[in-house]
Amino acid sequence: MAQEIKNTFLKSKMNKDLDDRILPNGEYRDARNISVGRSEDNDVGALENVIGNALLTVTNLNDLNYQIIGQYSSDLNNSIFVFLTDYTDQDTSSPTDAPVGSKHFIYQYNSDTNEYIKLVEGIFLNFSKTNRIIGINLIEDLLFWTDNRNQPRKINIKLANSSFPSRSNSTDTQYYTEEHQISVAKYSPFKQIDLYNKITVQNISNSVDSFSIVGDQTAELIPYIGATVLTATVRGTNYVTVTSVIVTGGGNTRCNISPAQSIPLAPGSIELIKSTMTNESANENWPGDPNYLEDRFVRFSYRFKYDDNEYSLMAPFTQIAYIPTQKGYFITGDEDAAYQSTVVQFMKNNVQNIGLVISLPTSGNQLSTNYKIQEIELLFRESGGLAVKVLESIPVNTVARQAVNSNVYTYDYQSRKPYKTLPEAQTVRVYDKVPVRAFSQETAGNRIIYGNYRDQHTPPNNLDYNCRISHKRDFSPFTNFIEYPNHSVKRNRNYQIGFVLADKFGRQSPVILSSVDEGVTEAGLFYSGSTIYSPYDTSEADTSIRGWFGDAIQLTLNSVISSSKNLSLGTPGLYASPTSGVTTGLGYAISNGGSIINNQYIFILDGTFPNNANVPLVGNWLRGEFADYVEITDVSVVGAYYSITTRGQVSDTYLYITPFDPAKPVLRSAYSINDLGWYSYKIVVKQTQQDYYNAYLPGFLNGYPLAATGIVTENFVGAVHDVEGVSTPTTTFRLQTLSLDEIQNSSFTANVNGADTEAFNIVDDDIVFITAPAVGDPIIVTATLTNVEYPTFPTGEVNKTAHVVLLNDNINKIPRDLNVVGPDQRQYRSSVRLYGRVNNVAGVSPDFNIFTTQYFPRVGLSANPVDNVASTIATAKELKFSPWETGESSVANFYQLETNPYIARISTSTSGASDPIGVVTAHMTPILTIYETEAVESLLNIYWETTSAGLITDLNIDVQTDFPGPTNTNDIIFTFPEDKTGRENDAPGTGDEITNEIEVYDSEGQTLTDVVWSLLGAVNQQGEPVYIFDLKTFAAGSPEQGKAQITLASPIAYNANSQNIDTFYITLNAYANGANLTVVTSGPLTNEDPVILIYDEPIPVPSPVLYTRIINEEDVTVFAQDETGPIHSVNGSANNTTNEESLVYSFEEGLDFTSEWTIEPSTGIITQVPFSTPVGTYYFDIIVHDAGGLSNDPNSKFDLFEVKLIVRAAAVNSGIFNPNSCTVYLATQNPPPDDFGVVPAYSRSKGMITSAGNGDNNATSDSYVENAVWYITKDPMTPEEEIASFSGTNSQGQNLVLVGDFGGHNKPAKTYYTRFGTNAHTKGVLNMRWNTLYPGDPNRPFGSNGTTNRWGFKNVSYYYRKVGDSQWLELPRSADTYNGQGRDYATESPGGMPSIGGQGTENDPTIFYQADSPAATTIVHDNLEVYSFSSRNRQGAQSTGKVITGYANGSRISDFESFEDAPDGIEYAIIMNGFVNDRNIVYSYYYMPYAYPTLDDLNYPTCMPTGAENLVDNLPGPYEYKATPATADWYDETNPWNVTFDPNTDVTLWSNIAYGEYVNSFYLDEELTDLYIPEPNLPYINYFNVTLQRNSENDLPYTTYQILPSGSDIPYGIPVDNLVWAAKISSNGTKYIDASWVGSAQVTDINTAKSPFFNGVKADQVGVRGTIRLNLTNQGSVVPGE
Repeated sequence: MAQEIKNTFLKSKMNKDLDDRILPNGEYRDARNISVGRSEDNDVGALENVIGNALLTVTNLNDLNYQIIGQYSSDLNNSIFVFLTDYTDQDTSSPTDAPVGSKHFIYQYNSDTNEYIKLVEGIFLNFSKTNRIIGINLIEDLLFWTDNRNQPRKINIKLANSSFPSRSNSTDTQYYTEEHQISVAKYSPFKQIDLYNKITVQNISNSVDSFSIVGDQTAELIPYIGATVLTATVRGTNYVTVTSVIVTGGGNTRCNISPAQSIPLAPGSIELIKSTMTNESANENWPGDPNYLEDRFVRFSYRFKYDDNEYSLMAPFTQIAYIPTQKGYFITGDEDAAYQSTVVQFMKNNVQNIGLVISLPTSGNQLSTNYKIQEIELLFRESGGLAVKVLESIPVNTVARQAVNSNVYTYDYQSRKPYKTLPEAQTVRVYDKVPVRAFSQETAGNRIIYGNYRDQHTPPNNLDYNCRISHKRDFSPFTNFIEYPNHSVKRNRNYQIGFVLADKFGRQSPVILSSVDEGVTEAGLFYSGSTIYSPYDTSEADTSIRGWFGDAIQLTLNSVISSSKNLSLGTPGLYASPTSGVTTGLGYAISNGGSIINNQYIFILDGTFPNNANVPLVGNWLRGEFADYVEITDVSVVGAYYSITTRGQVSDTYLYITPFDPAKPVLRSAYSINDLGWYSYKIVVKQTQQDYYNAYLPGFLNGYPLAATGIVTENFVGAVHDVEGVSTPTTTFRLQTLSLDEIQNSSFTANVNGADTEAFNIVDDDIVFITAPAVGDPIIVTATLTNVEYPTFPTGEVNKTAHVVLLNDNINKIPRDLNVVGPDQRQYRSSVRLYGRVNNVAGVSPDFNIFTTQYFPRVGLSANPVDNVASTIATAKELKFSPWETGESSVANFYQLETNPYIARISTSTSGASDPIGVVTAHMTPILTIYETEAVESLLNIYWETTSAGLITDLNIDVQTDFPGPTNTNDIIFTFPEDKTGRENDAPGTGDEITNEIEVYDSEGQTLTDVVWSLLGAVNQQGEPVYIFDLKTFAAGSPEQGKAQITLASPIAYNANSQNIDTFYITLNAYANGANLTVVTSGPLTNEDPVILIYDEPIPVPSPVLYTRIINEEDVTVFAQDETGPIHSVNGSANNTTNEESLVYSFEEGLDFTSEWTIEPSTGIITQVPFSTPVGTYYFDIIVHDAGGLSNDPNSKFDLFEVKLIVRAAAVNSGIFNPNSCTVYLATQNPPPDDFGVVPAYSRSKGMITSAGNGDNNATSDSYVENAVWYITKDPMTPEEEIASFSGTNSQGQNLVLVGDFGGHNKPAKTYYTRFGTNAHTKGVLNMRWNTLYPGDPNRPFGSNGTTNRWGFKNVSYYYRKVGDSQWLELPRSADTYNGQGRDYATESPGGMPSIGGQGTENDPTIFYQADSPAATTIVHDNLEVYSFSSRNRQGAQSTGKVITGYANGSRISDFESFEDAPDGIEYAIIMNGFVNDRNIVYSYYYMPYAYPTLDDLNYPTCMPTGAENLVDNLPGPYEYKATPATADWYDETNPWNVTFDPNTDVTLWSNIAYGEYVNSFYLDEELTDLYIPEPNLPYINYFNVTLQRNSENDLPYTTYQILPSGSDIPYGIPVDNLVWAAKISSNGTKYIDASWVGSAQVTDINTAKSPFFNGVKADQVGVRGTIRLNLTNQGSVVPGE
């Protein structure tokens, strides 16, 4: 019966790296139309056929130019998704968008319905045949893909399917039509919520108290009642507002204003601006909570929810929605209340209702269609809080109803509480972690994972802008004085202002700062760069209280924001770039006239500016009125009139507006769209000086108060009581205004109830006990002090020192320093710096009325502030300022002095008399003053987003309007071959030219000649600075004046990194007419032909030289040049010092055997990781390159060397073999000694075990069952360690060593341990063989053919372990890398040796083979199951027959390289259990069976015993083989042993391996250099070992189990000269091994015609995997190997 072969592929892993011979189980080399079973049944891991391909003939795409660039199959919905395009972008390193007219599709094919459904079509897909889509995944209904060309994308396959039920009512033919609909990163709102409404109307009247608009526009204008009116002459400081709106008799609309103006409002544009923040206290129907915002400082934002339940990033938050009560002004009584309570009670939020004006990316009724937005989520955050809360989620339908034809939606916030809090992950989510591009993509659960990606854009290094602090602008187009009327930039602060650019999907740049460092002065005003300081004012003239709306940061952008699209640098370009190239000027100039009606835009081209004629074209885009940009679908021209049709209405900014300078053109631009370019900007500010306080103080005393004079009297009311330690009743009181020191230094008298007494005690500071008679209660005590020593205050401290009372919260705002104080300290200092903001001042004589005024803490013109510090803080009594110590007139200087308050002493010498602080004591009375504390410096070095954000396009248009400076250049041509020469020691600019001459143009396209050029720098492709270029300019008056040219300063060579590094980006600056233009040009260094030399002479390439190299697989050096001399080359560089750079040696890439090779680039020496190159013959090329080994460079030279490499096997390491490793037992040996049953010691040292039999007469023998443990270890083991090491079980749960009592005398199985060698296995292939022998006994003559000798064992097992491990593991099949023998215990059934019976006659010998699954067992005494062997004691008559010796043996090989992570080697154990002898006859004990091991090196054999001789003794190889001519099949199926060798046709082959079944490659020469490769399609050969046949003196048998007649010249078994092998040799010269084989043996013997095994069945159909062994003697029976 044919053997069943099984393998499981639990690893599901295709392995192309390892050689077939060492491929681990569970992996496979190649597979097609299969899947690995994943069921939980017993067939898990099995390979299963899958359905193959079918040709789909009807696809609706009948264009052969279409190509599938990606496909994904889904078993869940039985669909295949394909991505198709007809566009090929030839330059993948610098891709261009697909052109108009190219086709791009995503289709779905459903194998259940056979439907071929178009999901998406459009140029926006931007596919290319050169960017295949390999990352495709389906998560539920979302199909994700990435192509490393566009950003990662996804679609919802149900929504994309027009036949899906949810789309059944849709009129859209296609769900996805634009990039932002399919991008994984969603559109990110960039515009903050506005807190104002604004409208521009055209006044047709001329009135001082009203203005009029054509038609009835009351509905639009009534909401603007109360709005601020702005015109060319009316500003915000005029406080003109709309009071009413009426329709006049003429049908027009009149808006009345107040106050009336002295000059009539002229006809023209009028802007009305109105804040959406209101107080609704007077509205009794208002539903909100009037107190909710009173003490809250809140900000608002929003985000979008999309159709796949995804959320956008949050838009920037508003500033705090806050207007204080009383508009922030002090009114009657507020000043006194402020210093008395130290707080300002009216600083509460007066805002109750807020209109949140949200800018939409398109009109409200198109949000769902164009942007797939389903909800707008309004967000709410309190100042200082981290949590972001949700006010309301507004369905898109609600938005659409309000904003039908508008891209503005207003939400009426009525002080309602938020209903939920966003999770923290959403709060800190400032960008989506979606890469810009990704090459690979995979899923893990429901997550998408990207690999090999670019995660961000490269921003500009800087921008050209200036900043200054100015008052808020109260005229058009500024609105912040209305939107945030009480907000102001804080004084005495440093600010750093920067730009953050973002693409449409929220990927943001780092903060970009200004290129201006030192600042400039224009019109007397200083503009700084990025960093600016906001100083205090110097006088009241700087700030008018009534007309001051606060300060703001004013930013002036001098040049447009620009970026070029460059894939290598990562610069994305702009989202919308003005189209150019037709003429030299910007855009196109328009004349008066034209119109915009719905989707139709008409303009008149102004022919007076011919350089500005870059008119719009189909496929261009214009700024939209309700969308960001609208696409042009048609252009028609009639004369100067252009009629443009667009998808969506064009912005009204495209209409003609009269310019300030009539001589300048009115320019407009069309745009090309780059989806990943910089789209929007926002301005951010870093200001680390954060928290501060305003201290509301009761006025400053300038100088010191006056000291008191005279007698001090103080009355107290006390009670008589007993005091411990005092014998008489006493009255106790505490002095209020007097201190202990003052009492002790003064004359003190007391009167108790009118009676004088001098009896008193002073105890514990100011506690005084006065002895008094018991005269009742209460007791009135009058204390009088005379001769008081009053304090003396310093004089001359006016304008040097000031004092102020600290009450309530001011004590904490100006804290005392308490960190280092003494135990008795009463006075302290404060380190808090103070800045005066409001000062108390005395009026003029004679009244000297006290009043408050602004204080300006600056001296002169210095911007540095003057600060003050409290040098002393103490109570009034500690400062000697108590009421009795200060003069009567000075008591009023301090607020609540009688309460002993804290008083701060301030040093004011820095302010001096020019800016005095406070009022002198003669006139000082408490009044409000305000000091500001120094701000706390935040440790967070972060930028705060502002509410200044918008589209880059709009900002650039504002910059270019009436712009006289340079705007663009001519086309720059960059040419830089490596043979260009530099300037050497000459002047800069004298080297070879790299570019053409560069000239700049203004916005009108005129060439500018008064240009100052500068070279800002150059970087390579990695962004590293380079200094190899000069800038050449031309003299004034020359024809080239104003032009520039880039030249080479230092030549360089095209080297190994040039392709990835030496593309250069050179940045120039052109300054003209007060403005800068940044010019960036780029180009690569190009390679020139190198010249390759041998002995300094050029040679042809490829070279015909063939080098042969023979190495051992353990060698490190694979190839080294011989003594013929070095090889070198010169490259094409113009510089002699660099013309030998970047010349490297490499070997041919892409070969399996080179994966672990390295080459020394300068010498060509190749080294390998030892054992990484399998044994065999290989051919490869050593290639010499310039340019650092760029094999794909057409200028490189290659194929200089052709090398033939022969790799031979490594020998087994030393320390394994010793004299005991090879034992050869001859058949005619001397009888054993008389003490039968005892093995001699010298035999035990060779590992021999025996069995004395189980007869009664054997009672005195050691045992009749013996076990052998033959092991190889690095370190020796003691007997105790041996027992312990092998006392465990194997993976089958069986004992490693047999234990128990057996036989009639219950003798235990005895185990003998023998260590071989002195080291572990660390290299080479080890052949481990067990041998058994049963000598024929001439003393047993009975029986016609002699008595049967039986012997056997329970099992033989091979184990291994890594040095350092303790557990023994079964030796796996993978250890045999030559023929795959053995068993994989984890996946194959257990077993040991098969039980082979038989009589072993001369005519019918029994052949034994090692195997794993026995067919049967023989039960010997005491149920010990063994695999038995037998032979006749004699052959023939009992007296004349030949004595027969029986043999049985088997082997396993182990290749050290098959093991991983075994740095110290592998240890082995061969365990033979239950070796028994079935003899029970009483009269012969001299001849017993024996077992012993032999060890050998498979590749370099020295021990090949056949039982009678060592066939390879003194014959290390190589070995000669004879082979039949190759055939197309294995052999004659009906007569497989019929092999005939013919000297005339035989092929002589050679191998270093003596065992025919292990030969993997043959050579045609004895030196083993010429690999044998059979003819194509004739891979099969028969062969035999000529060397062994010649060396076998007695023609001894080769097979593993023989019956050898004593003294016979013709042995039983298979003689060497009759042993033939059959094998299949592959086209690479190696033996073919069937990878699907599951079993243990690779050698199959065929030696009889009687066997049904091969009866009409081909060998490879019954499991032949490797070599077939044929016995040409045609004897015996067949026992197939597994």
